[in-house]
Amino acid sequence: MKKLEHIYHVKDKTLLWNLALLMFMSILVFNGTFFRVRPIEELPTLDWLVLARLIACSLGFVIGVILILKSHARFGFGSITLLLFLIATGFSAIDSPYPTIVIGYVILLLGASVLVFGLVQSAPDVKRLEQIELVWFFTVAICVIKDALTSIIFPEPGIGGEVVRLGMSTTHANQISLLAGLVFWLSFRQTKANIFRWILRIVMLFIIIGAISRVSIVAFLFGGFIYCFLRSRDFTKKTIFIMACLSGIIFFLLVSSFDPRLGDKVVLYAKRGQSNAELTHFTGRTDIWKQVMVQFPESPLIGHGYGITRFTLKPTYWDYQPPHAHNEFLEALFSMGLLGLIPLVFMYIYNLKWIASFFRLREMFSPDLALHASAIVIMFLISTFFEARIAVRLLPFQPLFFFYLLMLDREKDFAMMRKAH
Repeated sequence: MKKLEHIYHVKDKTLLWNLALLMFMSILVFNGTFFRVRPIEELPTLDWLVLARLIACSLGFVIGVILILKSHARFGFGSITLLLFLIATGFSAIDSPYPTIVIGYVILLLGASVLVFGLVQSAPDVKRLEQIELVWFFTVAICVIKDALTSIIFPEPGIGGEVVRLGMSTTHANQISLLAGLVFWLSFRQTKANIFRWILRIVMLFIIIGAISRVSIVAFLFGGFIYCFLRSRDFTKKTIFIMACLSGIIFFLLVSSFDPRLGDKVVLYAKRGQSNAELTHFTGRTDIWKQVMVQFPESPLIGHGYGITRFTLKPTYWDYQPPHAHNEFLEALFSMGLLGLIPLVFMYIYNLKWIASFFRLREMFSPDLALHASAIVIMFLISTFFEARIAVRLLPFQPLFFFYLLMLDREKDFAMMRKAH
């Protein structure tokens, strides 16, 4: 009788886990890929896609709560800072001119966050944690390829002398480029790569190059450097790797000096048809940052409303309505005030533990998880200076960022498991 009860208990757990992963996939798909065109200046109204997002995230919240209760989850530093961040998103609706829209975006983020927390806390071993990462990897890889193909078939024409960029007619070139970079480095594992993974990497490289996102390319290169540097424990190999990187840079500069056409092609690619004045102002970002600081005193504590910067940031001397503040921390400051900025800063600092304590964490979890987390965290950190990925409305970025953040809270649990074995 006890054996039968145990079998049914295991089956229930497996069913709930699979249901949670399915909902995790649904949230990523509905919030992370292109379905329809809606002008950025248009206020969001309820349609089938918005309804699907709300239903998926609401179910994700319910399943996440059940997982949390069944796993007897304990709050650590990562989960506490995430909770404070979520509370700040809710408080931002108080002074917002569009409280209903803000609450809708809060529901989406809350559902996804609670589901990720439940999955991480209920994972009994490293294999289950790796399974969560693989679900994100395959789901987002398919979405990125689909969006890239759509952009190739229906490209957006260049405006004002700018070149045509991959992804501008679907999600956005900056978004699809960074997602492709994340997928690229997540495809590397300690085991030998098969043909599928190599083809996937080539496709991701094509997308990164075609999107021409300078920030994403720099983040991609830094992520690769951290991944390759930490992968080897041997000090001599690390030194050789660093010297090889420096030699490569010097070699490129020398070749460019002997053949100016090569250097001109690189500069032309990076400029995207923009003038030197536009590059000096980081494609208008400095003007956006100034406007954020001008309006910040209007609501310094709770902000102007989570996820609606494109409606509350008032363009004064430019014709472009930015979707966000183009800086992670300024976006949090403007949309959620100090209540949102402070926990966001601590989340980034806490996630850097993957790099600072890499060799210990790779023993607690696995080399693959630790290497992936280190590369992804540094990519997010690099992008914070010119893009907002965590403080904006729900996208595929937050679940991955929160996954690594919340996993750090389970370090002691996995350390005890290692001692028990």
